[in-house]
Amino acid sequence: GRCAWWKIFNQHHTLTNNNALCFLFGTIGFRFFDIQRSRSMAVAMYTTLISIFFTLFGCLAFSSNPDIVRTSYWTIMEVTNTTSGVARKLHMGLSSMVMSTEPCDIWDCTMDSFEYGDQFMFAGLVAWGDKS
Repeated sequence: GRCAWWKIFNQHHTLTNNNALCFLFGTIGFRFFDIQRSRSMAVAMYTTLISIFFTLFGCLAFSSNPDIVRTSYWTIMEVTNTTSGVARKLHMGLSSMVMSTEPCDIWDCTMDSFEYGDQFMFAGLVAWGDKS
């Protein structure tokens, strides 16, 4: 029998599948994608799923929480003072940066966080560089 008139993907539905616009624009596109529709839609779906993870990672990098920035940084710098031997790591997110002194363990970890829009960021970086 015929499908119900209210179902969207009904082939006989005059508003969604069987009208002049569908006949006019139904022949636009590449023949390959019409024949290989399931394969091309699978590639589009998996590409979208992968892009969701990249977007989530980018959203985490906008955080100002030091632990999240240290986990989801976009770039990292490692600097070693040749005189004192103190090593420092700078984890840079999209809206803030976290600086830590190495070696950093559970009991003794010097960690400072700076927002990029903070007017005292440069003064904090200079003062942080004097610690050693």
